[in-house]
Amino acid sequence: MKERLSNIEALRLLSMFTIVFYHLTDKAFEIHNDSVALGVFFNITHWGVPVFILISGYFFVRLTAKKLFSFYVQCVLWLFLSYFGSVALGFSDFSGSTLFCCLFPFSCTNLWLIKYYFFLMLLSPIINKGIEQLDVKTLYIINGTLLCSVLYFSLVWNMDVIAAGKSIYYFMVIYMTGASIRRLVELKIIDKIQMSRALEAGGDSCDGYSCNNHSTTPLSKITKRFMLVLCQPFVDG
Repeated sequence: MKERLSNIEALRLLSMFTIVFYHLTDKAFEIHNDSVALGVFFNITHWGVPVFILISGYFFVRLTAKKLFSFYVQCVLWLFLSYFGSVALGFSDFSGSTLFCCLFPFSCTNLWLIKYYFFLMLLSPIINKGIEQLDVKTLYIINGTLLCSVLYFSLVWNMDVIAAGKSIYYFMVIYMTGASIRRLVELKIIDKIQMSRALEAGGDSCDGYSCNNHSTTPLSKITKRFMLVLCQPFVDG
């Protein structure tokens, strides 16, 4: 289980790098727009933002003053580094007002990702509470409806606010989708734990699986042992 979670964390780290590469290739693609390889890589990096938000929803954003301040400091440092790097490479001219705006990353910049993720962090206690109060069926119905609305407005109406993810609505829907996936995974784990406990008890009942298997044949013992091996990682996690 820990290995599975570390793999998801690795995916979140990869999505963060794709977001950075997106902004790097954005400038390069404007200069070398005839490069097929660069164009393919540029389009792949578009998936960085939704994947990052999806994983954030999977783990839930637990808002604290320390996390909020840490996020602010990271954004400011990133803006300073990227701005000075842009000036050094000749993409931008030095400006004191622009440098001052780096101190206000959520209002004075056009970096919509950090702005809307900041709003998502502020709303996360309310969103988390609502998700936890909903039963699984209702959560999937609401989440499915919201996802359909995102697809409709992005594909049919081609709204840049939705299609490009430049809205708190988009962030909230993808965040809720990640939380819905987590609920599904938790249900699967609970089912497998219940099955493993039933098999350990001798197979007299399967806690909702209606198997009532009293057989003690060698084949049934092998099957039980095989199921226990499959369930053990979830039990240990």
